[in-house]
Amino acid sequence: VIPEYAGLTVVQSLDHGTPVVTTDDPTIQGPEFRAVRPDLTGLFYSRGSVPGLADAISACLDMVDQRGDQLVAACRHEVTQNWSVESHAARILQALNE
Repeated sequence: VIPEYAGLTVVQSLDHGTPVVTTDDPTIQGPEFRAVRPDLTGLFYSRGSVPGLADAISACLDMVDQRGDQLVAACRHEVTQNWSVESHAARILQALNE
């Protein structure tokens, strides 16, 4: 749970197979918060809403209970595909080749 200012901690959490709960307000987030994909790698809640945060945490815990290994795999896949050094290098090379 990273209520606000989610950045590299999101990538580190997902790389360890741990989904993330954070606010949906992009104005107070690092770019890495985009790795949170609702119902896949974590959940968002409305900024300032304590009940919303509580609901998101509860729903995320349900995701862990219901989808365990699949959730871990989805979190790690997000990092590998979009946030790893290799994925960034591939995109840079693609842009240079175009």
